[in-house]
Amino acid sequence: CLEKFGIKKTLNKIEGMWSFIFYDFKKEKIYISRDPLGIKPLFYYYKNKKLIISSSIKTIFKSSPKNFYLDKSTVKTFIKKGNLNQDNNTFFKGVKVFPAANYATYDLNLSKINFFRYWKIKKKENNFIQKNYKKIQTNIETHFNYNKNTALPLSSGLDSNILHKYYKDKKKLNCYTLYNVPKNSEHTYIKKKTNLVNAKEAHSSLFLKKFLKVTDQPVRSFQPLYQYLIRLKAKENKARIVLNGDG
Repeated sequence: CLEKFGIKKTLNKIEGMWSFIFYDFKKEKIYISRDPLGIKPLFYYYKNKKLIISSSIKTIFKSSPKNFYLDKSTVKTFIKKGNLNQDNNTFFKGVKVFPAANYATYDLNLSKINFFRYWKIKKKENNFIQKNYKKIQTNIETHFNYNKNTALPLSSGLDSNILHKYYKDKKKLNCYTLYNVPKNSEHTYIKKKTNLVNAKEAHSSLFLKKFLKVTDQPVRSFQPLYQYLIRLKAKENKARIVLNGDG
């Protein structure tokens, strides 16, 4: 697609979430891109005309002989305000977040990187609800016919229940919830749903170490931990697709 249409047309054609790197041998250029909402992680380090880029900060650490130190300003802002990813700074000096809805070109001859924004949300749009409702329906129809084991993390919230409404008749669909604290659990509501799987697991120190090992930045709530538990259970049940509504 990139070879045929080029970077701009390709980004207009593809849908979903991504972070990719494409090496054009003929032009001796590298093209880098991240999805419009920045769902897929992507980080980079660029100094003295040297570029390291990865979906994991840990990989950048291993790929460079230099020592990386904490960015005290970013740490202070996070502790004080809880801000996370408000700009392109990470918790480590020199390591940057690749901006969402952007692509970059890296010229191997000049060792220079340039960034370009390819998408931005429209602040004002007529018939916003109707247009986006149609987009939701179109996306659901596009992804409905995959004959693979599918997992749907289900809560009492609007986003996951909209997905459940449309996908409930899909074959090979299992709904997952985390049954943790009985008094505060949503289990009573969602147990009425079909094919419900409970993801139960003790929060041991060993498990928390595993969770922290796969994260590159601090988290602001227990939600990522819960989602991690659900995905472990889905993987155990050999799910190939996870449907997720991010409200």
